[in-house]
Amino acid sequence: MDQPETFVGRAREMAKLIAADGPVLIIGQAGVGKTAFVGHVASQFAAKSVFQGDAIGHGSSFLPLRDWLLDRIGNPNPDYATLAEAFPDLATQDRQALALILGLPEGQVLIATLSSLALKGLIEGAIWRAILARQQRGLLLFEDLHWFDVASLGVINHIFTTPEARQFTIILTSREDAKLGRYLPSEGLLTLALDPLPEEDARVLLDRLAPDSLTADIRAQVLQRAGGVPLFLHQLARRGAGPDAALPATLMDLLGERIDSTGDAKPVLQRAAALGRSFRVEMLRALDGEDPLPHLRAAARAGVVVARPNNAWEFAHALLAQAAYQSMLRRTREGLHARIADMLLAHFPQVLAREPGLLADHQHKARQFLPAIVSYLQASQKLLMQGAFGDAEGMARAALALCAELPEEGRPELQIAAHTMIGSVLMQVQGFTAEPVRQEFDTVLDISSAQAALGPNTAPALLGAHTHAIISAQEARANRLGDLMDRMADSAGQDDQGNEIRLVALAARNGTRFYQGRFAEQLDCIAQIRPIYRLEKHAGMIARYGMDMFAAAQMFEGPTRAILGQTDRVPALVAETDAHQAALSIPVMQPYALVWGSVPLFYAGHLDEALARLDRGIEAAEAQGALFWQFIGKTWACVMNPDLARTPEGIAGFGQLIDTLRAIGANVGVPYFSAVHSARLLAAGRADEALQISSRALVETQAEGLHCWHAEILRLHAANCRATGRSADARAALDRAIEVATAQGAALWLIRALLDRVDQGGPAAGLAEVAARFPADAALPELAQSRAHLAVS
Repeated sequence: MDQPETFVGRAREMAKLIAADGPVLIIGQAGVGKTAFVGHVASQFAAKSVFQGDAIGHGSSFLPLRDWLLDRIGNPNPDYATLAEAFPDLATQDRQALALILGLPEGQVLIATLSSLALKGLIEGAIWRAILARQQRGLLLFEDLHWFDVASLGVINHIFTTPEARQFTIILTSREDAKLGRYLPSEGLLTLALDPLPEEDARVLLDRLAPDSLTADIRAQVLQRAGGVPLFLHQLARRGAGPDAALPATLMDLLGERIDSTGDAKPVLQRAAALGRSFRVEMLRALDGEDPLPHLRAAARAGVVVARPNNAWEFAHALLAQAAYQSMLRRTREGLHARIADMLLAHFPQVLAREPGLLADHQHKARQFLPAIVSYLQASQKLLMQGAFGDAEGMARAALALCAELPEEGRPELQIAAHTMIGSVLMQVQGFTAEPVRQEFDTVLDISSAQAALGPNTAPALLGAHTHAIISAQEARANRLGDLMDRMADSAGQDDQGNEIRLVALAARNGTRFYQGRFAEQLDCIAQIRPIYRLEKHAGMIARYGMDMFAAAQMFEGPTRAILGQTDRVPALVAETDAHQAALSIPVMQPYALVWGSVPLFYAGHLDEALARLDRGIEAAEAQGALFWQFIGKTWACVMNPDLARTPEGIAGFGQLIDTLRAIGANVGVPYFSAVHSARLLAAGRADEALQISSRALVETQAEGLHCWHAEILRLHAANCRATGRSADARAALDRAIEVATAQGAALWLIRALLDRVDQGGPAAGLAEVAARFPADAALPELAQSRAHLAVS
């Protein structure tokens, strides 16, 4: 790195930087002097923070920012008390966010209480508030963005959007890298290209570096060979005089010579380079069992490495680290990375906790492909839960790419897991039905269907693909995935693993049967689940499957019982839901339990209780940043409370919520919500619009094959047909509603359809029979209407 006293030229670039009104991105090739340029600028600031990318990085999220945090804490392996002591003024939740990215257990509570998207925002904000707690103005320098992980680039984006950023000079450096265009905003960011020095400036720099030691001929050769690249000039000047034939042809050749010249220190430098540009003495010592400090001090005297605080060391330039790494034979590197992976597992679990991709990276470089794939997928899951979506996708794609290195018989299970992971990440970013998401889950289905037998480790991937198929209302795919899980369950043993597979298959089938309107079969599924499930044994499945199998199934029983007319069962089922959630103690599931638990209460006639529960669910979703459940909860509120959609603004708001669900691909309830929306339009006198919407809802639900609300959609469509003078269509739709509800045993839908027929002057046939299916004390307005009609008739 150029020292300020040897900094030369760059007057035009410096003037542009000084005049800039906002962040500046300095782009230039390796060795062109970016570090020297910003080092010269940094020397003029009393307050500064430097965030450094790592040339031999491993893709873990927030890496440069974590390094900054550890440096400020003053301990490479801090505990939560040390973190709190270093940042005493931060809010508890901010400290928990920092603890999470540092791998401390105190941060895990956030994963259970916040959605991935909300957690992403919290982490970005917490890092920025930590920076502000230590520095209110001055310089923020982000070096080597081409080695930054995507989550760290997200933090930079967050900083750019805050008013406090105006208090700082913000400089970023990078080589040309396509990801900068994807992840950094162009608006408000000045990009400054740094080219090689012109000959005159290069000559001045060489004169300062070697004023007396080079002859005129050698000086000319050095200038010609360096081509205006300052690092090349530095290294050639340090190398000293020599004949032209002896001058290295490239900068990397020259840096390789520098590594060779360190003698006995070279093997230590090679091992250090495998750890990264920055490395810690305790890791080298654990790797070798010897004290590396004498060799590091010798290398420091040669200008190859420099000591940093907290027992850390760093190569003086990223290219020196690369040169040391590349000086090893490939087989030597592979063996070294294998030793590093073993060393990390044995001695540094806290490092692996905060750097999920580190183990996978070393296993990959050691050509330990199967362990690397598993580690990449585990890292992807952790990063997804932290909201580091770009890095989570990168880890999953790295796992997928490595599957090609496995024997063919070992590939499918891991390919299924990788494609599922990619689909899960993309679903968070692009929505449930985005084409890339659909392609990933289609691939999962294709690979799975082609296998004669599926291993038990495939179950989480299949359940994830099934959940996507249900939410996006793709019945055919859901059925095929359900069949695959049933096949796995049929071949599973009678041990604990076999019971887990059966729970998964039954839970998947349970949800499918509900949405298909096959209510009796759905109740049979939950009846089979109850004797298998044990909280103490199976709650741990959440970590592998992303949901609790009993909760996922039991919460469908309440709506089913209400639709079948068994409204007296609903309060106990809702209480069971709440008791189970309390036993699980997983706050992130609360929005689901509260919102969906309000539905059977509503269908059973307990409107006030349903609305109060729904409000709590929406509040929980907003607190956690769970956007999906916010939208679902607010949409159900419009269904349950007609007053919310009596005004033009309320009707439009209801429609916008449905459009949002359709846009993100959460299609499973859209036809029903749309049909209710059409009823609000009809009540407002907008019959033509109502008919248009209910017609679309009817087409959608028929195409999906998910018919739990089919009869109700037909009934509401019939009302729209009547209002627009289509009497024959109205009769046909209402007759079909009665037929569907009867076949399903759906007493609630049936009594509503029969009441509509009576209201239109039709017969009351069947009304007494269906009313008798409900408990006599049921608090349903439909029962009161039925009794009134039957009393008259």
